[in-house]
Amino acid sequence: MCADSTRTQETDGRDLSGPGLRTFFRIAELWGLSVREKMTLLGISSRSTFYRWRKTLNISLPETTLQRISYVLAIYKALQILLPNEQAADRWIKEPNPSPLFAGKAPLDLVLAGRVSDLRIVWRYLDAQLNGGAQGRARKARAASRGSPSLVTGAVHMGKEDKIFCFQRR
Repeated sequence: MCADSTRTQETDGRDLSGPGLRTFFRIAELWGLSVREKMTLLGISSRSTFYRWRKTLNISLPETTLQRISYVLAIYKALQILLPNEQAADRWIKEPNPSPLFAGKAPLDLVLAGRVSDLRIVWRYLDAQLNGGAQGRARKARAASRGSPSLVTGAVHMGKEDKIFCFQRR
């Protein structure tokens, strides 16, 4: 849970939904995702729901959708730190990965299975890259010196159990 959260979950959901969706759609465009891929990442199967969400950002999304968006934001943020070249960072999600975790497939293939747990797996893989060994500590130091990079509309704060996510506004 957010450390200083005093609002109800419904209010928080409405407050987070618009900025979350705007940011999600920007990242999805940078990654070159199709409508079907965007829908899968959001966890929806209805095109009419997708287009309504795209058009009307003043809605309250389900908690699981906010969780999915938070993982996408966290993956994006990690890639921006790990791969300083923006184009390389944006391509990474679609490129075959030799890691045993991905078995030579693109990380996007894993997350398009549609499970929140697969988004979590990719985020944890990147988080381990960020925080592991001397290279991870050096990257972390560079990120801290840049003022902790924020994601398009804000930074992502991850809760204790990787369940509740909050957008920090600056």
